[in-house]
Amino acid sequence: MRIVALALALLPLEACGRIGYESVEESSGSLPSTQGELASPCEGDESCIAGLICGDARCAYPSSCAELRSRRPTSADGHYTLGGGPQGNELRVYCDMSQDGGGWTLVSEALIQEHRQREVTLRSESDSLGGLRVRLYANAFGCGTPAPEHLLLIQDRFPWTRIRFRQRFAGRVSCYAVFGASSGDVNASLNNASLARFEAMEDTIREEIGMSASGDAFTDPPALCVSEAHFWNDSRPPGFVRSARVILRRDPFVEPAGPYTTTGCADTGPGMTSPTWWEYDEIYIR
Repeated sequence: MRIVALALALLPLEACGRIGYESVEESSGSLPSTQGELASPCEGDESCIAGLICGDARCAYPSSCAELRSRRPTSADGHYTLGGGPQGNELRVYCDMSQDGGGWTLVSEALIQEHRQREVTLRSESDSLGGLRVRLYANAFGCGTPAPEHLLLIQDRFPWTRIRFRQRFAGRVSCYAVFGASSGDVNASLNNASLARFEAMEDTIREEIGMSASGDAFTDPPALCVSEAHFWNDSRPPGFVRSARVILRRDPFVEPAGPYTTTGCADTGPGMTSPTWWEYDEIYIR
């Protein structure tokens, strides 16, 4: 084992990223042979090392976590390298291979095409797996004036039809559009109809906390503009954070696509001092 460790220490860092495995501890205890490595000849997916597939008789990176899950169903959760980008570039991503049928690609900053926003302050960071976490602070009242809104557009590096994310909500608002509702539903301005509007019979919502005026289950429509109580306008104490995880459908005719949120008649403040904000994290596409 000391000899193996020395050999690894002498390898250039870029070589470790090419051969497609995470560490010696994840292998059988010794370095794999060159057979089945990237670009080596293959006769099927299983003749390539973990994380690679056989394409045109050569071991290659998959284009997405979904392709890897489809071609090699026993692939475990973890970080993998994707190929086949628009410029042929490679991308290291985290793949969820076990939840909701597996094959989900975690969205990192590298997969974001654009943030479209108005009257918000944006703060973003990466989580421990490399996934994007983005928070938007509402900086305008938004009743009769431009509303705080944000549209997160994800690259079409590979085809995807579903998106899964957790969204959190703080503060109080009278008007909102979430979970696939469009800006036109509440007279906001961004043209965003890229996700199908949430429908309980078609989509998934779970892990709800405070997602109704008096309980946890989300029972409100995805867009609303009323002064009466609803999930984002209730009597809970300041600082209370509501949250839910959703799986939504993508509009197949709109490129690029991603989640959209807007508020109106909100308790706000300048910059990141605003008590009203929303946040996306653990964003996956498939």
